[in-house]
Amino acid sequence: MLVSIVMAVYNGQEYLQEAVDSILCQTYTGFELIIINDASTDRTRELLAQITDKRVKVIHLEENKGAAFALNLGIEKAKGKWIAVHDADDLSYPWRIEKQIDYLNKHRDLVAAGSFIECIPGRKDHIPKQNISGLEKLINRVQTSEEIKLELYRTCPLTHGTMIYSKKAFINLGKYNSDLKISYDYDLWTRLITVGKIKKIPEKLYKYRMHSNSLTTKNQLQNIKEMFFSCAKYIRNTRYKKHKERPVMLVFGPTYYARNFSLQAKKYLNVVKIIDNNEISLLPLIITLLKQKKLDGVVLLSNFKYRDSVFNYLIKHGLKLNADFFEFWIWF
Repeated sequence: MLVSIVMAVYNGQEYLQEAVDSILCQTYTGFELIIINDASTDRTRELLAQITDKRVKVIHLEENKGAAFALNLGIEKAKGKWIAVHDADDLSYPWRIEKQIDYLNKHRDLVAAGSFIECIPGRKDHIPKQNISGLEKLINRVQTSEEIKLELYRTCPLTHGTMIYSKKAFINLGKYNSDLKISYDYDLWTRLITVGKIKKIPEKLYKYRMHSNSLTTKNQLQNIKEMFFSCAKYIRNTRYKKHKERPVMLVFGPTYYARNFSLQAKKYLNVVKIIDNNEISLLPLIITLLKQKKLDGVVLLSNFKYRDSVFNYLIKHGLKLNADFFEFWIWF
């Protein structure tokens, strides 16, 4: 079975060769590697020109279009039934693809499969060991399709570079949203999980590099905003898909973040009230409005000062997490 491994790269000279080598030495040999150079201005083009392996196809873009656009282009040209993603600054273990294909063959109901990760620091970064182990534990604690489905209401539990997914499903769902520059992967998972199961192989098959120059690290606020958009869409299209109108929602959170959530969510959720630190006393009224069907649900941002109090109060009064009450995790 041919697998198409797709990699988008922009100014990736520092780690690109290692990333490519980790694919070329895979024990599973039935693959093609499609690399899209997203108009890099460093030595990326020069490094790609040195690759002689006939399984590698390189596409050069003359204008920087963003990773989502580049990946969509590469996947359109892919010949494989399954698409495996690989980031240009990470590493795959040699048996990664073989293990994933074997897993997919044994679990025919899957639309996608990922794996556990091993976190490694960038060469120039001094990242505390507890930060590295903390991210590993956070990502690797979620494994089953049901766990992933629920965790997607809270954050992104899947590491992009670990994933292998059905090309047919990807195309049918509209591909990556190229309007999103960072969290386009999270947006895709919230759609893929609605058409099939996604699981993780409970084994570390991928080395995820934590470094200060990564797109996510440099653009954390933009990442949060994009995730707000996709999370709101996921809530609307799963828990409230039978509603003819946008569900009427209330948001608990720091004013800045709650306003941003409201703005990003407006296409899918009708946020009628933002509750900041000074309005915690409104909790009894909110329960009444929910019982009267004047509110459809509540979103709690995890960095809210009174997060624990609000969370416990809502649960005590009959709200169900990930049904009519959602908590979105903000990690900084």
